[in-house]
Amino acid sequence: MLFYLVFATWFWGGAMYCFMRRRDPKSVQFAMLGIFILVAGLRFETGYDWLAYEIVTNNAPSIVGLFTVDALAPQVKSMEPLFVLLVAVVKTMGGNVQLLYLVTVTFNAYVLYRFLKYTRAKIAVCLAIYACWLFLAMQMGVIRQSVAVSFFLLSIIAFDKGKMLKQFVFLIAALLMHYSSIMFLPLFFTRIWQKIIAARLPILFGFALFYVSGLGLYKPIMLLLQSLPSSFLAGKLAMYTELGPAEISFLSRIYFFMNLMICLYLAKSYDKSSRIDTVLLSASFMLVMCQSLFSEFPLIWNRVQYLAVTAQSVLLFRNFSRDDNYALMKFGMAATLSMAVLVKDLTNPAFLPYLPYQWYPYYLYTGEPGDGRARTVRFYDKYIKSVFENKSESLDTSTTH
Repeated sequence: MLFYLVFATWFWGGAMYCFMRRRDPKSVQFAMLGIFILVAGLRFETGYDWLAYEIVTNNAPSIVGLFTVDALAPQVKSMEPLFVLLVAVVKTMGGNVQLLYLVTVTFNAYVLYRFLKYTRAKIAVCLAIYACWLFLAMQMGVIRQSVAVSFFLLSIIAFDKGKMLKQFVFLIAALLMHYSSIMFLPLFFTRIWQKIIAARLPILFGFALFYVSGLGLYKPIMLLLQSLPSSFLAGKLAMYTELGPAEISFLSRIYFFMNLMICLYLAKSYDKSSRIDTVLLSASFMLVMCQSLFSEFPLIWNRVQYLAVTAQSVLLFRNFSRDDNYALMKFGMAATLSMAVLVKDLTNPAFLPYLPYQWYPYYLYTGEPGDGRARTVRFYDKYIKSVFENKSESLDTSTTH
């Protein structure tokens, strides 16, 4: 746990330095991004999903093989087409899953920096928030989802510039990297969102009532699944429902109402004439809606959270200035809350695959693989054993380093 706390402290230290200097020096920004890439891009058998991605990478063909093999391995066929193409490129370059990590994390870091710069955000503060709220899950877990979110961020930039072709291309790339990206598509209907934001009080009150009622959509979704024919989409939905319904914890309830209050706060002062600000605020509204409707399915509303937290940090701290009378208090609250979220995550037994952190260069130097594989196997056994139908095969697959 200490490693991740030092990692987060480094980011908040950089944010504090920029806050005290009243500017964000590029040297600090690039140092933060460098640590971002070194930690996530060079991890070794650490985090969620790495075992599944190792299996996919080991079984994926090269670019040539992608178009000549009679049939893809089942583990590869279950993935989205653009991700399969990415893995095929990595295999063609002679790489393995480690190169896949490095490529995806570097791309994500570049896009995140470009997006924060484009939105005139306080980059250091936003990166520090990201390090505590999203980094472990996105950059050291859900590879496809993280790249899909990056493509969607590029799509938002193109949308704001009025470049419809680029927007469409990046949106399609996001969808082909992870099909769940389709849930972000409504964010581009800014006129509708402006009306929702204008009528925010009764709408948010309604979603709050639905949330506290504890109704949820678990039963309707189960009925829907029973009526769907066997398909890729039905299989994906079935996988999520196998992991639910999840109990709604006290902290989850606090998080819901915190997001609701953020929506109310940001809606008072956002630039209604700005298309990108409308999209960013809409992401926060969408998070509240999904938390209310899918309260029993955190794996669903977490997908929106991956985008919404970045959007919230941009809008909350864009005009953040040391000259503000309450600036230091706001900074302290953001840092304290973010570090508390990180500690809460790290003390969760489900974070077993993350602790301790393992670094690939250290493995290359010492030859000691550590216990990351054994911890991940125990995690799958305890929490999501039903997700992998061919579990016995996956556990016997050797790592190609």
